[in-house]
Amino acid sequence: IIVLVVEMSVTITGISTRKLVTKDFATEPRDEKLCKAGHLMAQKLARSLALVTYREPLKSNLGGHLRFSLQMISEQVLAILMQDNVDVACAVIEKAAIKRAVTGVDESFAASYEACCRYHE
Repeated sequence: IIVLVVEMSVTITGISTRKLVTKDFATEPRDEKLCKAGHLMAQKLARSLALVTYREPLKSNLGGHLRFSLQMISEQVLAILMQDNVDVACAVIEKAAIKRAVTGVDESFAASYEACCRYHE
């Protein structure tokens, strides 16, 4: 489930970032600004998409696994364990989504960098 969520987030992030940033920075003479804007947008969007997509399913799956593994556990302790572990898992998944999204943005902007340079020549 985690791999699918990261892939979906990265795909949507890449498409959205490429279209919006290349449109907004089409006449920008410095490709560093295009790159920086793409990275910032990809990071924020990947984090948000991944979070809203996987947090609740992860929480319910984790709860089920903990309940099954630790059968004699109170609901209060279970809630604390779930919250602590969901936060850690969310941080790891967000980091993976961000890293993949930034790499994808760099790859998809290669043509835009060239077009930007040709426009200013």
